[in-house]
Amino acid sequence: MQSTITNWKTASAVWRDFARAHPELGYDGGANSWIHFQRRHGQHLKGLDVIRQTGTHRPMIADTDRFERIVFDLLTLTRVP
Repeated sequence: MQSTITNWKTASAVWRDFARAHPELGYDGGANSWIHFQRRHGQHLKGLDVIRQTGTHRPMIADTDRFERIVFDLLTLTRVP
């Protein structure tokens, strides 16, 4: 029996959904806000295996099970676990 992995989605779409769910943080979820966010925090999130680069000229993917909690903490806490 083959299982299907469903918790990895295109990172920019996960970011857009996150921004819409948290308007209190002031991000619009658009392409520019994603570019700036991932330039600033992308390496850290890759290190935590929350986002992955799937290849050159391919979109990043994000773990939907972990993205919201970790990114919310990253943006609101002075110390991130």
